[in-house]
Amino acid sequence: MCERRGRGRWRSGVVWAVVWALTFGVLSARAIDDVDEISVFDALDGSQYGPGAQIVVKARIKTRRVMRLQRARLFCKVGFGGERETAMLDDGRWPDESAGDGIYSARCDTGGTRVGDMVRWRVQVDDPYMTAPWPGNDKEGAEYYGVALLNGFSIDSKLPVLHWYTPDSWKMTTDAGARVSLYFEGLFYDNVFCRRRGSGRAEAVIGTTEAAKDWAKHKFKFDFSGREFRYDQSQRRVEEINLQSYYQEPGEETYMRENLAFHIFNAVGVPAPLMKYIHVRVNNEFYGLFSFVEQVDSTFLKRNALDSDGPLYKAVNWKVRPWAVRPEVVGMTNLKIIITTVFKSSGGRFE
Repeated sequence: MCERRGRGRWRSGVVWAVVWALTFGVLSARAIDDVDEISVFDALDGSQYGPGAQIVVKARIKTRRVMRLQRARLFCKVGFGGERETAMLDDGRWPDESAGDGIYSARCDTGGTRVGDMVRWRVQVDDPYMTAPWPGNDKEGAEYYGVALLNGFSIDSKLPVLHWYTPDSWKMTTDAGARVSLYFEGLFYDNVFCRRRGSGRAEAVIGTTEAAKDWAKHKFKFDFSGREFRYDQSQRRVEEINLQSYYQEPGEETYMRENLAFHIFNAVGVPAPLMKYIHVRVNNEFYGLFSFVEQVDSTFLKRNALDSDGPLYKAVNWKVRPWAVRPEVVGMTNLKIIITTVFKSSGGRFE
């Protein structure tokens, strides 16, 4: 179980909500108004749920004595269909367990679904108004809790599976990108920004016949907008991840070139991104074999015991673009020092 806490201030009354499922796995709550403290628990194990299962959601809701809870409602949706509204009750009748204990219960019906489908839900209290989860004023946070129905799911592969759900499979392959939902190794991520990766510049076309942005099998970037994605239980969680497609890139015949090179670099102590093969499914259909590629950022620097506040430069074949983790360290000074040092130590091999 993972717990995160946030702080703010009360305005419309002391309102707490902790939402969790039948297995006491997931969930969180947040008021639209500022909240003093939030506890978030995740996640649901999709292997425990299949088509026709009843997903029982329970919400503990506390208010000040001067305020009375008017109504609590559960909104469920399958895939990207419409919401189904159900009253949440604290009456001791199933799925509620004990009347008057402040825990409100309701269930999501998964009838008519297939193995691998996505089910999402949110909890809403009308007076004082709040919703759980809370997507934030910028609408970049999670809008729903969710799970992939994986009881009975089976593929002929031992690779980890990324379940990816999108209402627009074309838009996610553009630079504008799209908001998507992901389920990976027991954790659900909602409202994640996804776009294609790759340059369209002519100078970037080396060893291929097309620019990467035009590949039929795209590379992708996912931005979790401050939330953290767990790609490996032994590593720090990250805010961004990349998917390598291997389409038209040198070594695409084996899917090994980049993975093997980075593995060797890491093995001999040279900082390099971590990579792992994953089986990717989009909207419950096989989409392709990809590799997860670690984002080179401050988390990468910390993993390699480097200064996470120092300058970090990104180089491509047509330019060197300086980018600093620490805003005040911007410019080419540090890069010039690196180039001069390499040149002096190379014995004239670099011109």
